[in-house]
Amino acid sequence: MTNTVERLWKNFIEYAKAYTENDNLLKYDVFFHKLVYHMRYKEHISIPDKIGQPETMRKKEIITKQPTLSNITKADQRALDDFLNTWNKAVSSLYPKDIESCP
Repeated sequence: MTNTVERLWKNFIEYAKAYTENDNLLKYDVFFHKLVYHMRYKEHISIPDKIGQPETMRKKEIITKQPTLSNITKADQRALDDFLNTWNKAVSSLYPKDIESCP
Protein backbone atom coordinates (compact mmCIF):
# COMPACT_ATOMS: atom_id res chain seq x y z
CA MET A 1 0.00 0.00 0.00
CA THR A 2 1.36 3.39 -0.91
CA ASN A 3 1.87 6.17 1.61
CA THR A 4 -0.85 8.21 -0.09
CA VAL A 5 -3.39 5.42 0.27
CA GLU A 6 -2.36 4.88 3.88
CA ARG A 7 -2.91 8.58 4.63
CA LEU A 8 -6.26 8.54 2.84
CA TRP A 9 -7.28 5.44 4.81
CA LYS A 10 -6.40 7.12 8.12
CA ASN A 11 -8.33 10.25 7.12
CA PHE A 12 -11.25 8.14 5.94
CA ILE A 13 -11.41 6.37 9.31
CA GLU A 14 -11.35 9.69 11.17
CA TYR A 15 -14.11 11.20 9.03
CA ALA A 16 -16.22 8.04 9.04
CA LYS A 17 -16.03 7.79 12.84
CA ALA A 18 -17.42 11.30 13.07
CA TYR A 19 -20.55 10.19 11.21
CA THR A 20 -21.09 6.71 12.60
CA GLU A 21 -21.49 5.19 16.02
CA ASN A 22 -19.30 2.23 15.07
CA ASP A 23 -15.63 2.69 15.96
CA ASN A 24 -14.67 -0.59 14.27
CA LEU A 25 -14.59 0.50 10.63
CA LEU A 26 -12.23 -2.15 9.32
CA LYS A 27 -15.16 -3.65 7.42
CA TYR A 28 -14.79 -0.66 5.08
CA ASP A 29 -11.22 -1.57 4.11
CA VAL A 30 -12.18 -3.38 0.88
CA PHE A 31 -14.73 -0.72 -0.02
CA PHE A 32 -12.23 2.07 0.68
CA HIS A 33 -9.62 0.57 -1.62
CA LYS A 34 -12.21 0.10 -4.35
CA LEU A 35 -13.22 3.73 -3.89
CA VAL A 36 -9.61 4.92 -4.17
CA TYR A 37 -9.10 2.78 -7.27
CA HIS A 38 -12.30 4.14 -8.83
CA MET A 39 -11.27 7.74 -8.18
CA ARG A 40 -7.80 7.18 -9.62
CA TYR A 41 -9.30 5.47 -12.66
CA LYS A 42 -11.66 8.42 -13.22
CA GLU A 43 -8.68 10.78 -13.00
CA HIS A 44 -6.79 8.76 -15.61
CA ILE A 45 -9.84 8.84 -17.90
CA SER A 46 -10.42 12.58 -17.38
CA ILE A 47 -6.87 13.89 -17.76
CA PRO A 48 -4.76 11.21 -19.48
CA ASP A 49 -2.37 13.79 -20.93
CA LYS A 50 -1.40 14.89 -17.40
CA ILE A 51 -1.25 11.58 -15.51
CA GLY A 52 -1.30 8.89 -18.20
CA GLN A 53 -3.79 6.47 -19.70
CA PRO A 54 -5.61 4.03 -17.38
CA GLU A 55 -3.22 1.32 -18.56
CA THR A 56 -0.39 3.19 -16.81
CA MET A 57 -1.93 2.65 -13.38
CA ARG A 58 0.34 0.61 -11.17
CA LYS A 59 -0.59 -2.99 -10.47
CA LYS A 60 -0.96 -2.15 -6.78
CA GLU A 61 -3.75 0.25 -7.67
CA ILE A 62 -5.81 -2.42 -9.41
CA ILE A 63 -8.29 -4.12 -7.12
CA THR A 64 -9.22 -7.71 -7.75
CA LYS A 65 -12.84 -8.77 -7.61
CA GLN A 66 -13.91 -8.82 -3.99
CA PRO A 67 -17.33 -8.79 -2.40
CA THR A 68 -18.89 -5.37 -1.89
CA LEU A 69 -20.35 -4.14 1.37
CA SER A 70 -23.83 -5.37 2.10
CA ASN A 71 -26.55 -3.43 3.86
CA ILE A 72 -24.92 -0.02 4.24
CA THR A 73 -26.84 2.05 6.79
CA LYS A 74 -27.92 5.62 6.09
CA ALA A 75 -25.33 6.89 8.57
CA ASP A 76 -22.61 4.86 6.84
CA GLN A 77 -23.77 6.14 3.45
CA ARG A 78 -23.55 9.75 4.70
CA ALA A 79 -19.98 9.11 5.87
CA LEU A 80 -19.03 7.64 2.50
CA ASP A 81 -20.74 10.50 0.65
CA ASP A 82 -18.81 13.01 2.79
CA PHE A 83 -15.57 11.23 1.93
CA LEU A 84 -16.48 11.31 -1.76
CA ASN A 85 -17.15 15.06 -1.56
CA THR A 86 -13.82 15.60 0.22
CA TRP A 87 -12.07 13.56 -2.47
CA ASN A 88 -13.73 15.53 -5.28
CA LYS A 89 -12.73 18.85 -3.70
CA ALA A 90 -9.12 17.67 -3.31
CA VAL A 91 -8.95 16.47 -6.92
CA SER A 92 -10.55 19.61 -8.33
CA SER A 93 -8.04 21.77 -6.44
CA LEU A 94 -5.20 19.90 -8.16
CA TYR A 95 -6.63 20.24 -11.66
CA PRO A 96 -9.29 22.96 -11.44
CA LYS A 97 -9.47 23.63 -15.19
CA ASP A 98 -8.95 20.08 -16.38
CA ILE A 99 -11.20 17.91 -14.25
CA GLU A 100 -14.66 18.10 -12.82
CA SER A 101 -15.91 16.21 -9.81
CA CYS A 102 -15.94 12.48 -10.34
CA PRO A 103 -19.48 11.08 -10.55
